[in-house]
Formats: sequence, structure tokens, C-alpha cells
Amino acid sequence: MSDPLFEFDAEWTASNATKDRTRAVQMAKEYFAMRPDRAAFFEGKALGELVALVSVCRQANNSAGRIEADMFIVAAHPPQNITGVMRMGAA
Repeated sequence: MSDPLFEFDAEWTASNATKDRTRAVQMAKEYFAMRPDRAAFFEGKALGELVALVSVCRQANNSAGRIEADMFIVAAHPPQNITGVMRMGAA
């Protein structure tokens, strides 16, 4: 039996030649549609909190937790287009 977390991670992190981001997003949405209890755990958290959770899971070597948080970010938050001016050096 395949593991949907690791299938998503393989799709999301595949090389540019083989990755299908649209498919990965669909996999994430299907995962949470089938697991409303898991979706409820993440719902209501700000994007920054979710990103911090990914970092905590990474530091704890919790691959399943990291992937699940990544999946929720992908399923619930559209891609971010962050722009601005970056200044290097002393203020």
C-alpha cells in the first residue's frame, strides 16, 4: 500500500523534468478532503505559523509532520509573490 504523504513529497520535490506541481496540489487537496480531522488541525493557523511548523518538524526529523504541513500550505495557500527592495549592509 502506498503512502500519500510520501507520494506527495516525491511529486512536489521531483526534478524539474519530472515534477507536476498541479498534480501535487491536487494530491494535497484530496488528502485533506479525505481527512477532515487533519485539516482541522491546520485550519486557522497563519501561513507564518505553518511555515514555522515545517521548520520544527524538520529539526525534529519528523518527515511525516513536515510533509503534512507542506501539503496543507500547498492545498490552502496560493503561491506567494513576495517582492520588495533588499538592502545589504548597515542601516
